[in-house]
Amino acid sequence: MKLSFNYEDRKIEYNLNYKKRSTIAINVEKDGTINVVAPVGLSLGSVIDKVKGNVHWLIAELDRMEKLKTFEQSQSTNQTEDFTEEKYTYLGKTYGVEVIDNQNQNTPIVKLLRGKFVVEGKNIDNILIKDTIKKWYTTKATIKLKERLKLSNKVNTLIELGLLKNKMYEIFGDKIILDINCIVGPSVVFDYLLEEIFSKIDGLSQQETTDKLTARNISVFGQSHYIGRVQPFNPFPLEE
Repeated sequence: MKLSFNYEDRKIEYNLNYKKRSTIAINVEKDGTINVVAPVGLSLGSVIDKVKGNVHWLIAELDRMEKLKTFEQSQSTNQTEDFTEEKYTYLGKTYGVEVIDNQNQNTPIVKLLRGKFVVEGKNIDNILIKDTIKKWYTTKATIKLKERLKLSNKVNTLIELGLLKNKMYEIFGDKIILDINCIVGPSVVFDYLLEEIFSKIDGLSQQETTDKLTARNISVFGQSHYIGRVQPFNPFPLEE
């Protein structure tokens, strides 16, 4: 049964069906169709009153579905390309790359969504993808570094992020450089690198460093073995 009523300047139409149930169910489908299911034997007037009593919710849902439809249509007009050959590893997990060609997005942006790096912008190519994701890595590494320095009570320790050749960090006197690829591996690798740096700054011996890492449940052998594998996976090698 198809019914309708007017509210202000809008006409609300809905489908009514009766089934064996104890309550009235009102659903707004994705296409904007309103379906009402009422208990068998309930008077039509009671059903109409119930639907009209939810008019504000119905209008809000109809408006939400219309916005969702508009958004999906705008997304479908953008060219989406899956760069299946491009892979980037972040915190021990490897992700593919999806590109959304949006001519209105002059500065490309990147988000980690749906198990992929989603890069959106205009005239996207592999070079631009790499540069955009590199900036994303740097931002994430900076945030993670600040968090770890605070947790370790080392907020005054100055550590710069950069690109190094065949090593993950380097200490030049008071200057410390940490390779941005430090977040390629799992978080425990990142922690291992920082603890090793802190130990050297504090003048600890190798045994003292080992004891310190062991106390924090960081396997020296296991993580140093993994660190040796990080560099070959390095998505941002030092350019010659």
